[in-house]
Amino acid sequence: MQVGNLRVQAQTNPTAAQQRIFPGPRYRASPYPRAPWSTPRAPGLHRYFVNLYPEDNGEHLVHREGCRRVPTFPLNLGHHPECRSAVEAAKRFFPRANGCLQCARECHVRRSA
Repeated sequence: MQVGNLRVQAQTNPTAAQQRIFPGPRYRASPYPRAPWSTPRAPGLHRYFVNLYPEDNGEHLVHREGCRRVPTFPLNLGHHPECRSAVEAAKRFFPRANGCLQCARECHVRRSA
């Protein structure tokens, strides 16, 4: 069969075609770890975010889910038991990460300008 400039061979057995395209089990375990936002939340864990853009003083603030100051396009840090581990995770991306004054006050460090 000819379609435009392409020559297409008709498949008589669609399951044979599927087996050639998708060998093995239909849903394989991924070799990559699950994304932090897709993992189920365990009791005692909170989801944390960090600002992609720094504040005027150059700090990237870490926020807990539900904070009024979470930016429009945050970077998801995943679920953490406390804000200290979330700030440490944010420091992998932004060395000047700091806790939000409203939702992560115990992790906020005052720095002189």
